[in-house]
Amino acid sequence: MPVTRQEALNTLEKLGVAPIFVQSYFDERLPKNLDLFFRPPEELFNAPDTQQPYTEGRLIPLLDNGNFAFVLFYDPEDEGLIRKYIEHPEDEVRYSNWQQYLADLMIEIAENCDADDSELIEIAALLEFRHLEVTLAFLNSQSKSTYEQYESNKDKFIATI
Repeated sequence: MPVTRQEALNTLEKLGVAPIFVQSYFDERLPKNLDLFFRPPEELFNAPDTQQPYTEGRLIPLLDNGNFAFVLFYDPEDEGLIRKYIEHPEDEVRYSNWQQYLADLMIEIAENCDADDSELIEIAALLEFRHLEVTLAFLNSQSKSTYEQYESNKDKFIATI
């Protein structure tokens, strides 16, 4: 059966995520323009018959990346999180906990907005991300890395959170 918007919202609430993620289900615009980085995956809720290739009959879609290129799913079987690329759902990133997802999200935010450290501190507080200091240190240490090195290092770093 397709997952409803309400079931996804209930799952987010059960996971105990920061209120900003629940707020994204009610408000189109979020503080600090965070709606550019996450929102409910409305396309999957509005066309439930399209969910099967992504949900595999068990995954719960929670959030997309603001433009529906990637969707974050919750796996109730192992309580893990999986981010899938919509164009190629077999391409996925697995997170063993919510803070790992937040580390990836904070890196995305830091890379794509002109926020200074004080603004990133405010954003991390909204997200309830507890690892900003080490994340910023990681980002600062990568200035001479090639793209391939950086991506590999990023995956390793996130796995430590």
